Amino acid sequence: MNDNPPALWLLDSFMERTSYEHEGVTDSHHALSILRQEPIDILIQDIERPGMNGFELYWLMKSDKNLCDIPILVFSAWSQAKSPVKVTPAKIEDKMLSGLYRAEFEKTKPEHLSAVAHIKDANVLYLEGYLGYSDVEKLIVNIERILKNHTLLTEEERMFRHQHLWSQAIKS
Repeated sequence: MNDNPPALWLLDSFMERTSYEHEGVTDSHHALSILRQEPIDILIQDIERPGMNGFELYWLMKSDKNLCDIPILVFSAWSQAKSPVKVTPAKIEDKMLSGLYRAEFEKTKPEHLSAVAHIKDANVLYLEGYLGYSDVEKLIVNIERILKNHTLLTEEERMFRHQHLWSQAIKS
């Protein structure tokens, strides 16, 4: 899902080379509708888009018990267009969260995050992967890595991730 037609075309062309079924949409509300109706193995999304941006979609998904476990790979020009994205391995309470990364984006304006005003640092996302448009050749390898890692998670690990990441995110 991407608001940039050339980037969406690029993503679609790479996905056509695989056996993965995929659907490209440019609207976050449409994506959320699809996510709620169909079983989805991975969401590949951009951050910048009109209407509901990628931060809002991310946090709405993470607050929904039916969507919170869907792995997310951000494919974005953010680092080229805005400022570098700081991506580090995720850890909570000194426990490394295997296969999960903490992506800290430049601070966003509060009016761009109206749907997630209750989140402390809405610009900090815990993702299974982050790729800039210039990293498109790594897309398929990252998708396969994410899907493999996700299937290896135990239910206990999934619950730990969700509970601890969400408890850190909510404003007290």
